This record gives sequence, structure tokens and C-alpha cells, in this order.
Amino acid sequence: MPFPVRLGTTSYIFPAGLVENVQRLAGLVDDIELILFETETASNMPTPRILEDLMAEAERNRLSYTVHFPLDLPPGADDPNAAPMRMVQRIIACTRPLRPWAYIAHLDGVNEYARGPAANWERWRKEGRALLERIIAWCGDPRLICVENLVRFPYEAILPLLDDLPISFCLDAGHLWLKGDNPIPLYRMYRDRVRVVHLHGVRDNEDHVSLEHMPRDVLFAFLDELLQSGYDGVVTLEVVGMDHFFSSWRVMLEWAQHAQGGDRPSPPARA
Repeated sequence: MPFPVRLGTTSYIFPAGLVENVQRLAGLVDDIELILFETETASNMPTPRILEDLMAEAERNRLSYTVHFPLDLPPGADDPNAAPMRMVQRIIACTRPLRPWAYIAHLDGVNEYARGPAANWERWRKEGRALLERIIAWCGDPRLICVENLVRFPYEAILPLLDDLPISFCLDAGHLWLKGDNPIPLYRMYRDRVRVVHLHGVRDNEDHVSLEHMPRDVLFAFLDELLQSGYDGVVTLEVVGMDHFFSSWRVMLEWAQHAQGGDRPSPPARA
């Protein structure tokens, strides 16, 4: 692998299922973020056969998996019979054989507790803490639960949860860049708790686009910080589709050459 960090990306790069995406991404990344969903009409939850194939691909290609919970978890939904929590419990039980590196959790930022001048962050955190404690009980290892900073609420809102619970942090650099924030100070504050970094470009008011839209000095400064600090977690290119992925992969090659020197590795084939 040509990168000095553990590079990952999502399971939605090629217009295919989970196993084919993993097979085609093997050799390009070290980790696959499984984006799972389940509705009344459709689901991509792994069957036992798919789980066997995913485990075989991981062993064959020395891959790890992260799992992204498919919905925003609203404070107040910590009742185990609430629909969001039933889905979380099913996902944890289903993916346990994969021994995921992390589970990524979004806490809802659009409910009445976290909106407008009347936002009640204390109540939001209290109910969010109860929700996370239940998920920890199902997971067994609190370090695997990574709360992510989102665009729609200030990142400062989740920091007390990191201080109160032995969970991990998914630092989404793209969300911070979209708001005009620098991710380096936040990374330095919680470096020992950052298990996953989400990396994607921003353009106008849009995020989750290719890294080719990022100023190289801004992007490379953050990546240099990860490298120089000895970061050993996953750096996920959180983009969807071949164009966004392959162009982002090439930008990461630019950084690898900047960081390591030497000859530029060959770009990946798109087949």
C-alpha cells in the first residue's frame, strides 16, 4: 500500500454489492466502511453467505471494516424497542463476525433540543449519553463506538460526551472544513480518542466530494499532522462513486509523494 496511513473508503464506490466492492477495492485501501440500510422495501444487510465472503476477503487482503450506522440517532430513542435502536442492535449482532474496527454513530442535531436559540444542549447530551450507554452494552467494547462531528451542530456539543464516556471519536475533517473550521486543533485535543478520520472535499456548500476540490496546503497540513503525531487509526475517503474515489485516491498519492518522497506510485486501474 503506497500510503503512510491506513486508508479506507466506503462500500459504495462501484455500482455493485458489498462483496464486489470489497473485491475491487482490495489493494487500493486498507479498510472498507460498510454503509448499511434497511427499509420496508429494500435492505443490504449482509446475509450469512455474504458475511462469509466479506470475512474471506478481509483475511485474503488484510482488510478491516468499519460500520456506519445507517441513521441519525435521536436523543430520547434509547428505549431498546424504539425503531432506531432495534436497527442498531441488529447491525451490531449481524456484523460482529467481521470484528469491525469501529462503529460510526451520528447523534441527531435537528430535534428541538439542538435547534435554534432555544437549543437545550444539556438535555441533548443527557439523552444522548443514555443512548450511547445502551449501544455500548450491546457492543461490549466502548472504544469501538465512534461519535462523529456533524455540520448541523457545533462540534463542542459532543465533547462532554467524550469526556464522560470511554467511547471514541470519528473526526470528520470535511464537515469542519465546510464550516470554515480547522480540524488540526480539535485533532490535537482528542488525538488519543480519534479512531477514525473522515476525509472528503468541500465545494461551495457541498461536502463529500472529491479531494481534488481541496486546497493542497490545507489538506496536506492536516494529513502531515496525522502522520507526524503517529496516528494509527483509519483515514476514510468518505465519498461515493468511482469518479470521486479515484480522483481522491490520486490526490492522496500526491500527498504520499510529498510526505515520503521517492517515485510516484502507479495510479489505480478503473476496471
